[in-house]
Amino acid sequence: MKKLLSVVLSVIIAVCACTAFAVPALAFSINSPGGRVEHVVNDPLVNNRTSNQVNGNSVSPGSNVVTFTYTGDGDFKGWQLVDKNGNIIELSENDPSYRIVSNDGKTLTLEILDWDKWESPDGYTVNAVTAGEGTSGDKDSSSKSPGTGAVSVAFASMAAAGAGVAILGLTKKRDAE
Repeated sequence: MKKLLSVVLSVIIAVCACTAFAVPALAFSINSPGGRVEHVVNDPLVNNRTSNQVNGNSVSPGSNVVTFTYTGDGDFKGWQLVDKNGNIIELSENDPSYRIVSNDGKTLTLEILDWDKWESPDGYTVNAVTAGEGTSGDKDSSSKSPGTGAVSVAFASMAAAGAGVAILGLTKKRDAE
């Protein structure tokens, strides 16, 4: 029984350790048709804050066309770009790094013409400007947010590993008595 418990706890600890390092990425990727990552773009923002309220994805694998959609409840006002220094850049029909394919309300579709201007970590990202919810300046703290999700997974993994070690230690102590 003692050996079986040791093996089970070892497996639990190994799974917890692996899970702790499998944290979400802080950027989204544009994939090629073969599944290979072609471009990594900074996460979209809401009111200059990291948020899970904007989805970004390529229209089709291997395409340079990227669509961003605001999914939050705030009163949507429009789209902007933000550079690596946090400077606001208004959307332009004449920017050589992208072409606006569609700017239809809460959905913005861009064709990226110069990936050097968009690649993470130094490139542009999009910013959804809203009024109402999400404008207080607080970082999005929902469980879907990459930042809070990574911390939760890491703490849960450490807690489970600690519990396994404690059970193993108590079992060995009881057998020694």
